[in-house]
Amino acid sequence: MKLLIVDDEVTVALVAGPFEEHFEGEVFTATTPGEALRLLEQLQPEGMLLDINLRSRLNGFDVLSRAAEIQS
Repeated sequence: MKLLIVDDEVTVALVAGPFEEHFEGEVFTATTPGEALRLLEQLQPEGMLLDINLRSRLNGFDVLSRAAEIQS
C-alpha cells in the first residue's frame, strides 16, 4: 500500500519517517500542490493525508478534486 502525505510544512518529512515504521507500506511526502499532483499521477497511492490550508494558489480541496480526476 502507498500513502501520500501532503503538507506545506517542511516538518512533515520528519513525521513521515516514524510513521512509515508503523505502517505496512510505503510513505511518500509532498510539500507543494504541484508535487502532490505529480506524485498522485506517478504513484497512484491508495491513501492520502492532505492538509487543506496549503499556502499556495491551490489549496487542499483543489488537490483533492484533481486527485479524483486522476484516479478515474
